[in-house]
Amino acid sequence: MRAPTRQELKARKDIRWGYEVQDAEDKISYVKLFLDLGQKLPPWLSHRNMAAELQLNGRTVEAAIADFLKKIHEYTIKDLTLRWGEAFMRTTKREYVLTVPAMWSDKAKNSTLQAAKQAGMTGKIRMISEVRFRHIF
Repeated sequence: MRAPTRQELKARKDIRWGYEVQDAEDKISYVKLFLDLGQKLPPWLSHRNMAAELQLNGRTVEAAIADFLKKIHEYTIKDLTLRWGEAFMRTTKREYVLTVPAMWSDKAKNSTLQAAKQAGMTGKIRMISEVRFRHIF
């Protein structure tokens, strides 16, 4: 599934994410880029602004990413259940593939893995570079 990496910050239990969040709303975007502090950010992003926004809303980068992944996970499970049925979903082994920037550090990759687990993704979780993913799919 592909969705914009943006989410609103105000709501804690039922955040809106991806295409549900409009440009003018109180949101954060590209938060995953803040997992690897050694990478250069695009000019429109600022470590200081992101840290302030997250702190204002009582969130960490990792928690915000886990929230976003949880929403993707919930959406996907719901959609697959509607398509294939509950019995199929109960008995089918799940595997998750997450894309990460090719230049990410091991620490950033591990933080992504931990966020995925926090989001409820259980079983096999693989990470693949975004570049490699584009070539395969």
